[in-house]
Amino acid sequence: MKPKPRRFLFTQVDLFESAGVSLDRVVIGHLNDIKEQAAAAPLAIAKRGAYVAFDHSGKPDDPRADEYVKTILSLLDAGLANPICLSADFASQKYLRKNGGPGIDMTITNFVPRLRRAGVADATLRTMLVENPRRVLSFVPRVRQRTPPATSC
Repeated sequence: MKPKPRRFLFTQVDLFESAGVSLDRVVIGHLNDIKEQAAAAPLAIAKRGAYVAFDHSGKPDDPRADEYVKTILSLLDAGLANPICLSADFASQKYLRKNGGPGIDMTITNFVPRLRRAGVADATLRTMLVENPRRVLSFVPRVRQRTPPATSC
């Protein structure tokens, strides 16, 4: 699959914003696919208030895993831990343990250790792995205003 140009990332954010969607309810994913100036787009998107997802995190055969760590460190250095979400983008049976793969927990078992070695604190990891997904994926239904019944004279 050919990665989409970065400009489409911003078009998506612009579209959501122009439709009145609160960007703190938006996740822009596949940010691992950006190769040139890998941190620029996630930084800009996160600064606008949307979540940024690195969803190829932990695949053992990914030659760019160290680059993802550097990009995430750039966001953390900018004080932007709160909009970061990590996942494995688990979509292939070859990653199942029964098929010799690392298993569905590969983000935790393969990628988190890389982040720890890079100096990311456990509290920050918890923010990215637990608190951020909990916050962005929570659903709070709108309370509908009840219309009082019509009275007859």
